[in-house]
Amino acid sequence: MRALALLLIVAAAAAAQTPRPVVVAPGPAASAADSALVVVVLTDGTRFTGRVVAETAETLTLDTGSARVTIETARIRSREPFVGRLVGGRPVRTDPNRTRLLFAPTGRAVPEGAGYVADYQVFFPFVATGVGGGVTLAGGISLFPTFEFQLVYAAPKVTVADGEAGSFAIGGIGVLPLGASVDDFGGVGLIYGVGTLGPSENALSAGAGYGFTFGVDDADGGVGVVMVGGEHQLSGSLKLLSENYLFLTPSTRYDCPFDGGPCTTTTGTETTTMFSLGVRFFGEQLAADVAAFVIPELADEGVPFLPWLGFAYNF
Repeated sequence: MRALALLLIVAAAAAAQTPRPVVVAPGPAASAADSALVVVVLTDGTRFTGRVVAETAETLTLDTGSARVTIETARIRSREPFVGRLVGGRPVRTDPNRTRLLFAPTGRAVPEGAGYVADYQVFFPFVATGVGGGVTLAGGISLFPTFEFQLVYAAPKVTVADGEAGSFAIGGIGVLPLGASVDDFGGVGLIYGVGTLGPSENALSAGAGYGFTFGVDDADGGVGVVMVGGEHQLSGSLKLLSENYLFLTPSTRYDCPFDGGPCTTTTGTETTTMFSLGVRFFGEQLAADVAAFVIPELADEGVPFLPWLGFAYNF
């Protein structure tokens, strides 16, 4: 206790001798994303995040969202851009990989000239870039070390509406096996639409799509897909993620009685569900996802969940 009291006294004395920034006036609360936000670190380690509203050779004035502070430039150790938002006067870092949930895309577009390099489940690298006009081009090739074939996949997306309140996009995913041993196999595809409501700190995404096979003569009927997901940011570097699916598959049942009566054919739809919950750890450019997917049918057979791991570097 004596040591703690001594440390508090020393800290108080040092603070009393250190000139502090002058609070000029309250500033308006900011909630919109602002690329002009900066982080200013003083020589004593104090940090301020806000917009630059005035600057001279001697002073720098920042609007932090809850107040305006004027700082002597001689006391500034560093000044860097801040990729994020001011929410209620509190700086909140923006998730750099906000165009995707765990696997499913959101309605948001990758900005023109930006992009990311990702790796899912170790064996599935993925590259995406924004080319302008809301168009995102993405794809990759699997890296199975001992297999005689690989999977080539492409995932273009067009965001037709993109705003602070919400975004909507249409896109597709195509997967095709590549290798000498897969001549008789076709590919699979999915076309979809997805909408996202809310900023990346707290948003809901929902989409629907149609899955199909191509390049084979005996292709079965398509599969309907419905996805509902969400994201909730817990701190400046941690976010909860969830994406949940309903798969609708056409089915045909043949019933032939043993007494020789006529056979009957019944068509219908089989449903399969899949749920997930995960976390994303992120910084300014890196993001890492860890999650678990649960398929009730597999859980009944002793497989409680399927692990998910993903990494992304955003540029």
